[in-house]
Amino acid sequence: MGKQTGVLQKASFNSEKKKELAKMVQLFPSIWDLGHKDHQNKNLNQTAWTTIAEALSESEVDCKRIWKSMTGSLRYHNKSKKPKGKSGDPAEDSLLSDGFGADDEWDMDWEFWDDIPC
Repeated sequence: MGKQTGVLQKASFNSEKKKELAKMVQLFPSIWDLGHKDHQNKNLNQTAWTTIAEALSESEVDCKRIWKSMTGSLRYHNKSKKPKGKSGDPAEDSLLSDGFGADDEWDMDWEFWDDIPC
């Protein structure tokens, strides 16, 4: 049979490949740093994604899709780990500067905590 056209091939992003993607993205802060002077530079960011995709031997579309999924997971895990305030809790001035009390614990089970730049 001939080559099929129009069929999407699933990207093979296992955990190690996702960590590689995160390391590559860290090299291009204009992609992830909203305050970076070139964050809005579409040409520069497109070049960065092309470089990342070529280094990982994946498509740009798949790299962007996986990156979006990873950052969405980061937001979910960040939000789900924040302690819930209760009525009658002390005012915010008793919290550390990051908004968390000294006794609050972070659940570091999510495997990409240390890989995604913030």
